[in-house]
Amino acid sequence: MSSSLRKKIFIVEDQRIVAADLENTLLSLGYDVAGSAASGERAIEKVLASRPDLVLMDIRLEGKMDGIQAAERIRAELDVPIVYLTAYADEETILRAKTTSPFGYLVKPFNERELRGAIEIALYKHETDRILHERKLALAEEEARRRASERAVETQAFLDETTLLLTSSLETEGTLQKAAELAVPRLGDLCFVDLANDKGILVVCAAAGAPEDQAITAELSRTISCRLGADYAFQNGGKVLHEEVQNVDCLSHLLGTTDLDHLRALGPISYICVPIELRGKRLGVVELVRRTERGRYDTTHLGVAQELARRFGIALDNARLYREAQEAIRVRDEFFMIASHELRTPLTPLQLQLEALERSLRRAGLLNEHLTGRVERCSRQIFRLTRLVETLLDVTRITAGQLLIEPEVTDLCALVREVADRFAMEAHEAGSTIELRACESLRGQWDPMRLDQVLSNLLENAVKYGCGRPIDVEVVEEDDVVRIAVTDRGLGIAPEACARIFERFERAVSLRHYGGLGLGLFIARQIVEAHGGTIEATSQPGAGSTFTVTLPRWGVAAASEVA
Repeated sequence: MSSSLRKKIFIVEDQRIVAADLENTLLSLGYDVAGSAASGERAIEKVLASRPDLVLMDIRLEGKMDGIQAAERIRAELDVPIVYLTAYADEETILRAKTTSPFGYLVKPFNERELRGAIEIALYKHETDRILHERKLALAEEEARRRASERAVETQAFLDETTLLLTSSLETEGTLQKAAELAVPRLGDLCFVDLANDKGILVVCAAAGAPEDQAITAELSRTISCRLGADYAFQNGGKVLHEEVQNVDCLSHLLGTTDLDHLRALGPISYICVPIELRGKRLGVVELVRRTERGRYDTTHLGVAQELARRFGIALDNARLYREAQEAIRVRDEFFMIASHELRTPLTPLQLQLEALERSLRRAGLLNEHLTGRVERCSRQIFRLTRLVETLLDVTRITAGQLLIEPEVTDLCALVREVADRFAMEAHEAGSTIELRACESLRGQWDPMRLDQVLSNLLENAVKYGCGRPIDVEVVEEDDVVRIAVTDRGLGIAPEACARIFERFERAVSLRHYGGLGLGLFIARQIVEAHGGTIEATSQPGAGSTFTVTLPRWGVAAASEVA
């Protein structure tokens, strides 16, 4: 046997002749002798220093310590198999030896075969036990990893479900209450979400408990100002983790109640409190309470509570931003309404004064071609300003659900011709022509004023973005549906913007080069949809655009409001 593979045996024997004979026998059997000792004290010292593969231990030794006591000390310090050697096989000695978990027991005298057998069996059993122990540890670690993975999956599922709940509504109080209820019993037996009011004082916003804990939940919801855990976390931004609280007085101060009956019913608890923070500002705290009989909180639970509080903070901030945005929209719409009325007030008398001026000049014989052109241009500018004011008013009406549609029997072809004629001069000045393809008459149930508004917007855009090229307007009847298509050959629109341009304040071109509010197509879509129709755009950059309005002929039978 290679010397590197020879097992090292340590001999503990108080008789020198027996020890020497035993050493020679071991060497002849192919073992190495790590050393020997005659007393228990020396045996402990030398075995721990030499770290042999096996110890042959005589039970009766010189000194105050016998072999069994020495074996106990050695096994407490070192995982080494021990085989007892003794001439005494009485029951008391055997029972004492068993307490040290020996790997063998040889009664003197014994022969080489018995010695070798005892050593090999002890070494094999020790190696087998070691392998089994390692496998057991590996299985325990694998089981721990599996359970940790399952807990991580369950925790993530809980947090995801909570996030979905928090984002489902911007009504803060209701969603926080549902989220607190979701945390029971997953995270604890009681859950409180405490938020600071305008004065910076914590107020219970949401409270949840198991059915049997409704009384203590209600009690604790009333005593927030006395809770030391919540106060510390909120005032200092610290995290509070008590793995176990048993003392009733401690419970009273921690939870802020003097109702001893409730505290005794609650029993020993584990407690967590973490602050709800966002952008460096503390908004409140989250408190979790669990009976220790269901398990104690640890740092892992603390991390989950912190993540829950973080998501609460985001939800609260989103709700705040939403309220601020709604208020800003309300102020904007109110401004639009007031500004529109204030702007519209002088426009009608201004138009009347301009018409009166034109008549006076004509009667006096002073109206020449130059003055006529200037008067017409002034009239067109007043008309454009009037349309701008009406656009702002329509936006406020749409927002308030008050854009009124008043359908009546209308000749659509006549209406389209009228609008096209009205824009003929503007198109001519831009270098464009308007080509109309429509039948003589096409009647249906529509609001003529609102359709005029839609067509005017489409033609105005075609003239503005048509680059001085021809503009086509086509009216087609298909069964009970009519289609109006306005096509230009100008700038065109990127395909990804074709749907976006029908939204409020959206534009497909630079505001720096082209004016406008970005509201015309938004209002056009609202009007068309109020008629039960659709409007869409198809375009390629540089090749022009086609806007198609599809309307049912008799789809709107009575006055209606756009909600």
